Amino acid sequence: MEQRGALKPRRSISQEEERKYKPANAAVQRQVRKDKATWIEEQCAAVEEGLMRNNPKRAYEVVKSLRKEFRPRQRNVKDDNGWLLTNMTDVLQRWKEYTEVK
Repeated sequence: MEQRGALKPRRSISQEEERKYKPANAAVQRQVRKDKATWIEEQCAAVEEGLMRNNPKRAYEVVKSLRKEFRPRQRNVKDDNGWLLTNMTDVLQRWKEYTEVK
């Protein structure tokens, strides 16, 4: 994976760099697919174990976590003038201002 990271920014320099990047990228993609399949198998085993040990709560928690869509947290806040603050330090400062007792 580190090899792909080193090659990625350089791949637009020449065709030779692109030829070096493609096999590294393919290897990383294969490993990621394999790791994902292993993780899903582990999660399925956890569900089966929960059902076998008469612990349906744990089993259904795992199923729920697998079915839920990822939703990133919204961390953008508007300042006093209505401008959108996306920088985390600015957002924290705005929250500090907002929560101060006036």
